[in-house]
Amino acid sequence: MIERLALPFDYDEPLFRPPSEWRSLILQITHGCSHNRCSFCGMYRMKRFRVRRLEQIEAEIDACAAQLGPMIDRVFLADGDALVVKPRTLLQILEHLRARFPRLRRINAYATPQNLLIKSPEQLREIRAAGLGMLYVGLESGDATILRDIDKGVTPGAFVEACARAHDAGFKLSLTVLNNLVGPERSAAHVAGTVEVINRVAPAYFACLTLIPGPMLGPHTEAVGWARMSDRQVFDEISGMIEGVEVDGIEFRANHASNALPLKGRLTRERDKLLALLREARIDPAASGARPIWMRSL
Repeated sequence: MIERLALPFDYDEPLFRPPSEWRSLILQITHGCSHNRCSFCGMYRMKRFRVRRLEQIEAEIDACAAQLGPMIDRVFLADGDALVVKPRTLLQILEHLRARFPRLRRINAYATPQNLLIKSPEQLREIRAAGLGMLYVGLESGDATILRDIDKGVTPGAFVEACARAHDAGFKLSLTVLNNLVGPERSAAHVAGTVEVINRVAPAYFACLTLIPGPMLGPHTEAVGWARMSDRQVFDEISGMIEGVEVDGIEFRANHASNALPLKGRLTRERDKLLALLREARIDPAASGARPIWMRSL
């Protein structure tokens, strides 16, 4: 519908969003990712990072509100880390959104741990109070060596501190982890470190994606220790993470298009159900509903 209305969006494609934001208005307040060095990620390699001008953003909000205002109840702030925007500017954007969309009930965004750490607790509380609700943060792995090797730019300890700041400010957190990030030889370390961080952070959501070859794969090299794992090995990796989570109430998701076996459930209450589905997939992938590789993309 938005495309048919030809709204004057200055979209710098490609655009990416979490699966759960499929009904949201995508508002690009930055182009690209301020870090943009993670070895596994090619999502924004073709873009020059920049924060868009406030006047541009507000004009797009106004144009959309004039035609679709009563229909918009959720907004997702793109690109890779909207929280990099200066607090004063971000507060103005959030205020403008709330003023123009009368039915708006949620505004979410990607965030990097680095951008959580550079903002003061007071700034984070102000941003939360202005309407930004949930932050999608890429953990990728909780193992310190793996994070260094993939050039994530953060240690597990710093990641936990960043998430603690977000929690203290009142944000909901959705953490993303990558399966098949390292080869089978390093999988156990990947699982153990990730479980430790998930248990310390206790996010509202914990999502698994699976790294697969394709155009969005960054310069992931043998030096990082990446060797494609079989689906059964990935199922084992996911099982290890589910088994290790001890915090009740976390919503688990592995329903991204990259996952061989779509999964969702609440941990720890539905742990046994999820593990049973993974055991079935190991024995007979086709009967379990696992997707063949040609049906997946990252």
